[in-house]
Amino acid sequence: AGAAHGSFLLVVIGLLISIPIVIWGSQLILKYVERYPGIIYVGGAVLAWTAAKMIISEPLVKDYFAAYPALAGLVYIAVIGGVLGGGFWVNHAPARARVAEHIAGSGVVTAPAPAAAGVTRILLPVDASANSLQAAEHVISRHAAGALLEVHLLHVRVPLSQYVARFLSRRDHDTYHRQEAERALAPARDLLNRAGIRHTDHVEFGDKAETIRRVAERLGVNQIVMGTARRNSLTRVIEDSVTSRVLEIVEVPVEIVVGRAVSRIDSVGLPAGIGAAAAVLLAVSLQ
Repeated sequence: AGAAHGSFLLVVIGLLISIPIVIWGSQLILKYVERYPGIIYVGGAVLAWTAAKMIISEPLVKDYFAAYPALAGLVYIAVIGGVLGGGFWVNHAPARARVAEHIAGSGVVTAPAPAAAGVTRILLPVDASANSLQAAEHVISRHAAGALLEVHLLHVRVPLSQYVARFLSRRDHDTYHRQEAERALAPARDLLNRAGIRHTDHVEFGDKAETIRRVAERLGVNQIVMGTARRNSLTRVIEDSVTSRVLEIVEVPVEIVVGRAVSRIDSVGLPAGIGAAAAVLLAVSLQ
């Protein structure tokens, strides 16, 4: 309104532009926050940085901090670190406990009720990654130990964006998904075939976690076995993985097989993020 300088037309135009941006922009941000809860920590860090800057700029202490710039840097570190540390302390314990309860071999997972003929019906989501193959190997080891298993391999395809799908014919679209599904299922299928384990292949479309839940209910499985990348507690808070979401929404026992592969966030994202944050704090403290 101030920029309009009394022009009613400019006020109306500004509202027509800004309101859709706020509504649609907030929906987009919410989707990213649901997928990557770590965005909340970024927002918290920005607010904490603003609070620290306001403290240092307070007229009563401004001259004192100007005389001791290192102390100003400590204030930034204390405020930002306190906010992020407090949030992490509150959130990371439930996340770690939720995963630890389902780690394969932890002794915490309750054995599922056997099927009618003494066969345990297992849903094994696969995506051709090393972690999902390790989950398949874990199922094979249970079979070798004498367990009677009926395995259902599941590969979930995420639909293509409408901006991509519009340039593909229906035939090309189906061919692409069929080839990708075959590429994802083939390695685990070969392992199970060599082990002589009965299995059925399933290809579904949709959100991965929700589709796993839906298929598990439809098939009446006794247990879901999933492979997951090796992560630390901080990564599990920052990244809302498919495994974490499945643990929250399914009602059947879930056994997690921790793979040897390290999450990209663990190997690259966290060191880069910590380094960038340290550089920003150093630059601010030296101003």
